Amino acid sequence: MVFSMFESLSSKISNAFSKIRKGSVVTAANIEDALKEIRIALLEADVPVEVVKEFFEKVKVDALGERVLKNISPEKMVVEVVYNNMLNILKNDDDLKIPYEKPFKIMLVGLQGAGKTTTAAKLVQYFAKQNLKKAFLTSVDIYRPAAIEQLHMLSESVGAEFFDADPSKDKPLDILKNAEKIGNKKDLFILDTAGRLHTDDAMMEELCALKMEFNPHEVFLVADSMTGQDSLRIAKEFNEKVGITGVILTRMDGDPRGGAALSMKFVTGKPIRFIGNGEKSDGLEKFHPDRIAQKILGMGDVLSLIEKAREASSEDDDMALAKKIQSGKFDLNDFAKQFSKINKMGGILNVIKYLPGLQNASAMLQNRGIDDSMITKKLAMISSMTKAERKNPDIIKSSRKTRITKGSGTTIQDLNKLLTEFNQMKEMMRHLQKMSKGDMMQMMKSFMK
Repeated sequence: MVFSMFESLSSKISNAFSKIRKGSVVTAANIEDALKEIRIALLEADVPVEVVKEFFEKVKVDALGERVLKNISPEKMVVEVVYNNMLNILKNDDDLKIPYEKPFKIMLVGLQGAGKTTTAAKLVQYFAKQNLKKAFLTSVDIYRPAAIEQLHMLSESVGAEFFDADPSKDKPLDILKNAEKIGNKKDLFILDTAGRLHTDDAMMEELCALKMEFNPHEVFLVADSMTGQDSLRIAKEFNEKVGITGVILTRMDGDPRGGAALSMKFVTGKPIRFIGNGEKSDGLEKFHPDRIAQKILGMGDVLSLIEKAREASSEDDDMALAKKIQSGKFDLNDFAKQFSKINKMGGILNVIKYLPGLQNASAMLQNRGIDDSMITKKLAMISSMTKAERKNPDIIKSSRKTRITKGSGTTIQDLNKLLTEFNQMKEMMRHLQKMSKGDMMQMMKSFMK
């Protein structure tokens, strides 16, 4: 997930904030050390010097002399100032608009290996949810072996129509012209181009010719977020020579340093529209500047967590569960569904990262033996129970326990722990709806102590 990109940067910045000394006014003295560490953290994350310099000049102006409000510490005041300035760098001036006239034409450009082809398929699936059902894909990459065939296979996996071509005979511009006869009748028309170096003038001229013929609504630069500062120079060249309208950052689930996400818009003046994770066709998310800024500053991302929860279960399922909790009929079947839901959301170690103040808690949880294998073990035990046992766990006594543990490859101790956790969860859910957001956060933090 996207969090892996920011774990190191977020940790360093959070530590820097903690060094701000107490006082009634934010002064140069009580923020100097913190800002110095944040500056180093950003530079280590491959954020260009010019971006860092402009960023901190603005932060200092906004922070110095800022009076600390009642019950708000200097640290929190500076966090707010840094957040607002970081958001100003990341934010997009407008949302991506789907044109009224069809098809919606998208052209993908970038270096070879940046992930353009897989991104094309991901865009089909993403825009299918925006009611662009009839999608059409074509590739003009005649240079990379099997590039056209790869997109053909991906298009079939996402239910899109594909225009095939013979790379040994057809030229890129000819392929596009023939494809337009079909693609112009669809809802969504995506053109995947060959990867090229920004220093290759002949290849860049080919892109310009394709763009002129295609006349796309959007030209997205697909950039590998692990490229670091090189990706920024590449983006600048593509923008100046071809003209891009936005950026899609890929491999956000890898181990990049974070500089691309903070700096791409600053360098190109173009918005980051999407972020890509993994190879699966559903691994594309809309870029939310506010959420990225919050993640970097250790504020969590509860909105994204809520969205993932909604994707993992339907509204009807949630309403049915709420009624069961209110009536006291919550059973082990429901317990198992909640574990399955966590798995769909990426596992417990991923979910915990979305909560404020707990982004770097994965190592602590794993040290305590809390990881995603726990869920697999619990689901195995519940699956080994009869329908009657799942509905009424109180009947699970000695002989039943032996049968269940043998069937799931677990121990009596494991099963006893599961039943205890179920009873605790059942009791907690009775009171959960009455709890405030602050109460829930306090509960989570006390669990981590």
